[in-house]
Amino acid sequence: LQKVSVHGFSVLGTAMTDEGVKTVEAAPDEKTAFVDPAGLAYIQEEGPAFAGGASGAIYAHIGIDGEAAFPSDVKAAITEDGLSKYHAYESGERTHHVIHVVGPQLFDVTRAEAVEMLTKAYKNVLQQYLVAVSSSSVTSLR
Repeated sequence: LQKVSVHGFSVLGTAMTDEGVKTVEAAPDEKTAFVDPAGLAYIQEEGPAFAGGASGAIYAHIGIDGEAAFPSDVKAAITEDGLSKYHAYESGERTHHVIHVVGPQLFDVTRAEAVEMLTKAYKNVLQQYLVAVSSSSVTSLR
């Protein structure tokens, strides 16, 4: 990674303001992979159609919000918290580069356990980003 910068907007370029959700930055282009904070139950059982929140907005953006299930490679790779999987979604003339990750449940854990669990999730996201970079036109990550 050449540089890391922190921004005050979501992976889709939106931010909460006093007036509600506003677009403050362009949506990711075909050279940008973005992270989906997926829920394990949605990946394995319920599918994108039942997701809400940030993931629901992502699935609507990439056009899978009506799907009953995730692609088989995503389901096979993400079987527990902390795991992630890169998948390129074709939507018309456009490709969306998504890294699905299931974050850890940090209830009733020690600080050391939380750090270990978060390290696993972030490491896996960055490994999947390298997969995206090596197999597509991706050059940045949100």
